[in-house]
Amino acid sequence: MPGMGGPPPPPMMPGPPPPPGMPGPPPPPGMPGPPPPPGQFGLPAVAVWPAQRKPAIQPKTSMKPLYWARIQIPNVAPGYPSALQGPLLWDQLDDVEVEGHVLEDLFGKAAPKPKEKTEEKEKKSDKVGVVKLIDGKKSQNIGIFLKSNKLDLDGVKTIVYDCDCSWEIEALVQLQGFQASPEEELPQLKLHMSTTAEIPLDKPDQFLWDLHLLSNFDARLICIMFQSTFSMMCEEVEIRLNNIKSCCNFLCTGLGLKKMLGVLLACGNYMNGGNKQRGQADGFAIDILPKVKDVKTKDNSDNLLGFIVRFCIKNYDDHRGTPEAALPVPEPGDLEKCQNVDFEAERGECKRLQKELDLVKRNVDKIFKESPDELKEPFNSRMGEFVEKADAAVNELTNHVEECAKKFVECMRFYKFTPKKGKLEDVKPADFFCVWHLFCEDYKNMWKKEQVRIQAELVKEERKKQKLKKDSLKADVEVKRTSVGGIKDKILRRKSRASVSVAPAEDLLNV
Repeated sequence: MPGMGGPPPPPMMPGPPPPPGMPGPPPPPGMPGPPPPPGQFGLPAVAVWPAQRKPAIQPKTSMKPLYWARIQIPNVAPGYPSALQGPLLWDQLDDVEVEGHVLEDLFGKAAPKPKEKTEEKEKKSDKVGVVKLIDGKKSQNIGIFLKSNKLDLDGVKTIVYDCDCSWEIEALVQLQGFQASPEEELPQLKLHMSTTAEIPLDKPDQFLWDLHLLSNFDARLICIMFQSTFSMMCEEVEIRLNNIKSCCNFLCTGLGLKKMLGVLLACGNYMNGGNKQRGQADGFAIDILPKVKDVKTKDNSDNLLGFIVRFCIKNYDDHRGTPEAALPVPEPGDLEKCQNVDFEAERGECKRLQKELDLVKRNVDKIFKESPDELKEPFNSRMGEFVEKADAAVNELTNHVEECAKKFVECMRFYKFTPKKGKLEDVKPADFFCVWHLFCEDYKNMWKKEQVRIQAELVKEERKKQKLKKDSLKADVEVKRTSVGGIKDKILRRKSRASVSVAPAEDLLNV
């Protein structure tokens, strides 16, 4: 209506909350504003609870870090609920005080050493251009070899001039392989040294050139490498020969083995009784030996080999069930090694050793003729002494091969072994010893089980004897009751009276 004010304005709708960090809208006219934040306009401040439990530490010096994965537990003010789910070890540990100066002395970072100016000069001088002629991969391998073996030219001279055999053969082989190739690398090195020698070579290139300048380097190295491996090669042949010789001696002279074979022969003749082809045998071919275990008893609970093992232990083994008991057959492991022996290969090894020794002899003569007088010794005398001993060792090894081959043939004749084809002298050890290996392996397994069983019986029997002895000692002791009114009875009564009289006094003291 005219002269009257309009309708009252509608109430203001609350707007969206301001974003974090932005001030809210100003209050409408006549309305009080929001309360000021704590600590402003003279109002008392509210204490802020620290977010981390452990105090900050600032060492006086730089420390070596400990690279762990940090775990932090939320620090909650007293009376507020904790966000932890279940107890934690770290929440239960007590704070420990550690003397900071001790840790600083022990684990503080060392002060960096000032670099000397001379080193800088050397580094600047190292930047002078060098010539690289050999292949990059070979150059890298030479550098690694020299650093890993801590070797330089003086060390190489000690090896080849003084006949130093203390180095590993692998290092010597590598050293020999690093020589400059005569078709490509050596001509390039010679051309550089004759035309632009004032420009230095790279270290690996210079090392190859220095090797080339050494007197008879390759011939000397061949002699030293042969000397380093000679005794080992001879020893490998000797081990194989000694093993087969020992097994042949066992098969020909073992008393326990002969008794066992006699038991087997007697069992076989009895089982073949009445058979005109197999009965009344004076011996048997050894190819039957691995098949003895296949002859089962009536109830299939045992076999002929098990019977023979038990029979021999019971009748011939005086040390059965004890550590002194001896296996009457050769060790299966030794027989297995015998199968790998080839006398033709051993003869070839001896010929190879003799051939390499002859090459060493020629190299020694060549070195002596071509080397200057100051470089002849001590190489010449030491290598000459070695060649003399090596020559005798090769001859001895050759004779040893023939001796063992002869012993092997005699062993086969001893058992009247018949080869499937060819002559007896052409039989390989594998054809003869494979039969023995299978049989002796089965025999040893059964023999060990039987020895364990007997040992258990002996222990059981010994315990039984000890128990009987203990019981007999108890039976011999006569237990008599104390007679009433005797001296012992009076002493016991007096002791009982004394204990009764002492008890009240103790009670009074306790009160």
